Amino acid sequence: PRDMKLLHRKKKFGPIFKTNFLFQPTVVVSDNVLIQALARQEAVKELKAFFPPHHRKLFGPNSLLVQSGPTHQRMRKLVMSSMTPTMISSYAPMVEESMTSFFQDSTSTEYMEMVPRMRNLFLSILLQIVLGTTDVSTDLRSDIDLWARGLLAPPLTFIPWSTAAKALRARARVVAKLEALMDNPPSTTGLMTTLLQARDGDETLTREEILDNLFTLVFAGSDTTTSAAISIWMTLSQQPQLVQELKGASPEQVESFVQSILEAFPPAPFQMRVTAQDLQVGGYRIPAHWQVAYGYAAALHGSPVPLHLTSSSSVLSSSPGASSSLAFGQGPRKCPGRYLA
Repeated sequence: PRDMKLLHRKKKFGPIFKTNFLFQPTVVVSDNVLIQALARQEAVKELKAFFPPHHRKLFGPNSLLVQSGPTHQRMRKLVMSSMTPTMISSYAPMVEESMTSFFQDSTSTEYMEMVPRMRNLFLSILLQIVLGTTDVSTDLRSDIDLWARGLLAPPLTFIPWSTAAKALRARARVVAKLEALMDNPPSTTGLMTTLLQARDGDETLTREEILDNLFTLVFAGSDTTTSAAISIWMTLSQQPQLVQELKGASPEQVESFVQSILEAFPPAPFQMRVTAQDLQVGGYRIPAHWQVAYGYAAALHGSPVPLHLTSSSSVLSSSPGASSSLAFGQGPRKCPGRYLA
């Protein structure tokens, strides 16, 4: 949506402007250089994570999304030690099996609603990776789906029959199921087991920290990956010559193609922070306790959609891997699951 990208405001006011979000003064920054400058200041603790209160309840107080400072740094280091490229590569056969099954089912379907089908696919894949098994109960998938709906619903948690209240109850049921699985893991290779074993010297993750960050991983991974996959599918349907070129493309060319999609259609259009103290950005002073939005979609707007994959293509010229893309964020809060994505 246009408002998510804030393009009309960027055109009118420039790459940095003041607005209001949730009744609080908010500065939107939608320029690559300025976002990188903010990320450097974030590294010295001048910006903190921001999420609405009901999101904090749904993700949990130990989620990397809502934590800041030393606690965030400690948990992030432990989580990322379990999500290195080498460790993530071990899940490739499971992902490929799920994708093959999905395409086989799709060819026998005359009509398919793309968004719910793709979202269910990636939710299922992530749960398989978390548990290390393809045997994921229908009840667990249903409760996580209900929990995820609460993140995008009005925060009416005080009304028992509201989507937000149902989501909180679904979360409690998921926690109970995951706690039982922690005591008797279905696999020694699942991400949940790996996180239980993660160590950095004497530091380990508590069960509560693991549970909250599994919720974060499942939602952040399935929702954004669904968006990216649909953007890829849309581009391939509009440019059928790309399908043939991708069949003979090298892994580096495919990676470059994916990066161009992420930058043309960023799955996460913006991220929110709160200033801990006054800071300077682009010649402006942003007071302490104001909100700051990293406007990734507006900053990346105008990125070229790939037209072809030939070696001379501008899409392929000296482009870094997709995991280094601005679409995965910047600074000390850069997406820890980017290699898995």
